[in-house]
Amino acid sequence: TNRFNGTVLYAEKGKVIYKKAFGVTDYRTNQPLTTTSSFNLASVTKQFMTMCIMILKERGQLQFDDDIRKYIPELPYDNITIRNLMTHTSGIPEYFDVFQRYKTPLDTLTNEKLITLYSTNKPALDFATGTKWNYCNTNYALLVSIIERISKQPIDVFVKNNITTPLKLNDTYVYHVLMPSIPTNHVYGFEETGERRKLNDLTVFDGVVGDGNIYSSVEDLYKWEQSLNTEKLVKAATFAQALEPVKLKDGTTYPYGFGWGIEKDKPGEYSH
Repeated sequence: TNRFNGTVLYAEKGKVIYKKAFGVTDYRTNQPLTTTSSFNLASVTKQFMTMCIMILKERGQLQFDDDIRKYIPELPYDNITIRNLMTHTSGIPEYFDVFQRYKTPLDTLTNEKLITLYSTNKPALDFATGTKWNYCNTNYALLVSIIERISKQPIDVFVKNNITTPLKLNDTYVYHVLMPSIPTNHVYGFEETGERRKLNDLTVFDGVVGDGNIYSSVEDLYKWEQSLNTEKLVKAATFAQALEPVKLKDGTTYPYGFGWGIEKDKPGEYSH
């Protein structure tokens, strides 16, 4: 019976048709899941980060085509823009690989340490910026540093003040391993081998935020999705740019916007 441990919410045209929770928030306590339990969104975090960038753009604090060295001058790369980070066209290599190469056993990576890792070791780009689309988590960790440096606020505070509070997302927050306490509705990942369960949750990579580590519930994700059709956070014209396919240097496009994948054959359908 334990084939599914999770929560489901299905809605059509702004009406919730089905919602239900199955399983537990923590196999060690057997506390049952509810539809307000907060799961690590992993890469669905990315769209919250681009929303922060869009908010800063509307405030005139950045432009999408700003060179990232305007905000992170210590990076060893030329002519990479904020747009390249959001659309995965920067060519910057994946930080997991770079960190594995240079880490010491006691390191927990953070966004600022990640910048130091790149400025010190100067790993080569995987391809010339703007010539290809290649999904890369480093892009989004760097976006967080840009948001923090411009706003002079840690990312958890910025997200709270500018997204979760205005939208009343009560189960949505940034959480990483270096934070002092774990929120009560937080769900722990586990793996199952036969009858044996063991924890499979955060690791030494999880002092990093942006590519993952926003937590949310299905209830809140539904509110979030519904808010995107309003102008509660940014103007419709600004948000429309997040759903446009990225243009590459050779004039072709790739079906990915600012943290949203665009379904090629299904107009108006987006996913991550």
